[in-house]
Amino acid sequence: MKSCHMADLFGQDPRRFTDFSRRFEDIFVDYSKNIITKETLLLLSGLARECELKDAIKRLFAGDEINETEGRAVLHVALRIDPIPPSR
Repeated sequence: MKSCHMADLFGQDPRRFTDFSRRFEDIFVDYSKNIITKETLLLLSGLARECELKDAIKRLFAGDEINETEGRAVLHVALRIDPIPPSR
């Protein structure tokens, strides 16, 4: 992929923007401007399954001890909790 150019990727695939972007509710992610292919996504998906990423994410949010080097939970999600609930 080192010699691959973005213009070539868009030229080869007129649906690139559609295929490499996602919307979830009010969140929109466009990764079409990254030097990746459909094969790249397949390989990454396979790696995620092999590493049991879904299970790891569940364990992260559950506060399980997943930091193997320190033997403790990683509390990244706690940093993102809004301490002030929205007013109703």
